[in-house]
Amino acid sequence: MADDLKELHDVEFEMLLQLRRICKKYNLTYYLSGGTFLGAVRHNGFIPWDDDMDIALPREDYQKFLEVVNDELPEEMEFKSYSLDSDYHHPVARLMNHTVCVKNNSFRETRLEPAWIDIFPLDGMPDEKLACNIHKILLLWRKVMIGWANYKDLQDLKPNRPWYEKVLMFIGTTFKPGRFMRLTKQYEKLEKVLMKYPASKSKVYMNFNGIYRFNSIMNKDYYYGNGALYTFKGEQFTAPANYDAYLTKIYGDYMKLPPVDKRNTHSTEIVRM
Repeated sequence: MADDLKELHDVEFEMLLQLRRICKKYNLTYYLSGGTFLGAVRHNGFIPWDDDMDIALPREDYQKFLEVVNDELPEEMEFKSYSLDSDYHHPVARLMNHTVCVKNNSFRETRLEPAWIDIFPLDGMPDEKLACNIHKILLLWRKVMIGWANYKDLQDLKPNRPWYEKVLMFIGTTFKPGRFMRLTKQYEKLEKVLMKYPASKSKVYMNFNGIYRFNSIMNKDYYYGNGALYTFKGEQFTAPANYDAYLTKIYGDYMKLPPVDKRNTHSTEIVRM
């Protein structure tokens, strides 16, 4: 498994280099995000037990990236998002490499998926507190609708989920409200809500589709600034300038390694294509 994880890291890093090249060519802003940023600061590379990568772009740059990315990638790579492909049902866009597949054990039956890195848009939020809370409720409702519309995947998820997800899964799989919904339409409705407050005019960035959801809401000037360069596997990549504030907000004492039994080690298995 250790050799598989190392090979997966190498494949993901090659995709990151391609992303950096494309963003530089088209003058697009990107940031290392989440655990990838933590890895850069704490390990100068991957968190040793982590098996994925997270990259975020401000919404306007993200939309431009969608337009150009697949024309720029080498043959073995492909970019997938629900905005570009109605058959792609994952809420997070992915840059994929088809030469290596990963066994995804999140479902009742293991799925083979191309190696990937996750690509997120950073969206804005309203300044006024009431409007902000209403916006959050609308976003969560749209997320529920997407889950129900995608009820076939919902049925296939392993049952060890948080209680609120179990409730939504029960409703979605028992009453099947998603039978009357088109998944692509639900994604379009989510995008419309997310883009209501342009990131370029907002005081904050939010990565709604990431696992930190509303905890990812951060003041652009204080946390991100103009970005800064950080070393990741011997190369320089852009990430939020105020690394200490960003990582503390998400992880607390981020320089302290978690106990071995708390490290989110996945049983990573790869299949070479």
